[in-house]
Amino acid sequence: MRKTKDTLKQRKYAFNIMNTDTTKKQAMLDAGYSEKVARIPQVIEQSKGFHHAMATLASQSGNVAMQLMHEMQQRDLKQVPLDQLMSSLTTIANAWDKFVPKQAKEVKEDNDLKRVFATVIDITPPQDSTTAQL
Repeated sequence: MRKTKDTLKQRKYAFNIMNTDTTKKQAMLDAGYSEKVARIPQVIEQSKGFHHAMATLASQSGNVAMQLMHEMQQRDLKQVPLDQLMSSLTTIANAWDKFVPKQAKEVKEDNDLKRVFATVIDITPPQDSTTAQL
């Protein structure tokens, strides 16, 4: 199996995307890409080398979720059995649960429920007759 490699330009572009507030076009120009290539960043962003560069940077920065996302995008998942993919997804979900504080999850779930039920029932607080006239 051949190991995916990235180019210097791909690494520079990935670094610029993660660490600067410039546009994608400017990030590509700063990385050394031509004006013509910089107009269509999707070509570079869909390459395995770019995903490898992003996964490497994400790993170095401690961003586990981004690292996993780009690792998965650089692999040919059609060759991986479905049961293995599902097992991996379960493992990732269980690991993620350990990183997210319970309090943060409860607040998010509470807000999600409010948003869901807001479309079903009116959850606005009732107004008394004095404020209704204003």
